[in-house]
Amino acid sequence: MRVIICGGGTVGHVTPGISIAEIIQEKEKDSRILFIGRRNGEENEVITKKGFEIKTLEIESFQRRLTMKNIKAISVLKKAFKEAKNILKEERPDVVIGTGGY
Repeated sequence: MRVIICGGGTVGHVTPGISIAEIIQEKEKDSRILFIGRRNGEENEVITKKGFEIKTLEIESFQRRLTMKNIKAISVLKKAFKEAKNILKEERPDVVIGTGGY
C-alpha cells in the first residue's frame, strides 16, 4: 500500500502521523509511506529520525490581519499546490492522510 501522510507546522501535528505510519508498517509490511511537510520545518528531523521519507513544500503562513506578507503567502501557496500535485502524480498513493497544520 502506498501512503502519503501530510501535516506540519509543529511536531504536534506530525506525531499522530508517525503513529499512524508505524501501525500501517506493522500491519502492511510492504507498504511505502511518504510524509509531506513544510520545507525547513522542525518536524522534518523527527520524521527522518524515525526512518521515514519526507518531501517538503515551501509554505508561508497567513497573517490574521491585512499585510503584504499575505500577498507573498498566496504566491508561495500557488507554487506549493503545483508541487503537491506533482508529488501525487508521481507517487500515486492509495491513501492520503492529513494530520493538521498546513
